[in-house]
Amino acid sequence: GGGGGGGEAAVSAAPSSARGAAADAGAAAEQLVTLQFGEEVGPLGMDIIWEADWPVVGVVKSKGAAKKLAQKGDVIKEINGTCTNGKSRAELLPLMKVRPLRLGIARASDQAAAADATDVAAALRVDAP
Repeated sequence: GGGGGGGEAAVSAAPSSARGAAADAGAAAEQLVTLQFGEEVGPLGMDIIWEADWPVVGVVKSKGAAKKLAQKGDVIKEINGTCTNGKSRAELLPLMKVRPLRLGIARASDQAAAADATDVAAALRVDAP
């Protein structure tokens, strides 16, 4: 019977008071989200693309703490309060291994909406015997 949740992990999103405002702002609207991983969390299970000014989440693996939280295309703006802009993989990778870990990310609004739909679908799915 089914494994545990795999440690503490939480998502807190900045409240978007006006949903209609995003449409006016165009596709550039983004939501700032904080991903938190507790001390007992092991490997996050996500690939990060380090080439750009900001690190970006690539593939999120099916096993790992990040699978329900991070999404492909999330821009990692800060790691435990350290701004990631222009920093190298060598500088940032050690910070990603610290626990507890807090990632400040920017997520495109349309991406966030798609994620909400996916989460609902996942929540409704029941494992058949």
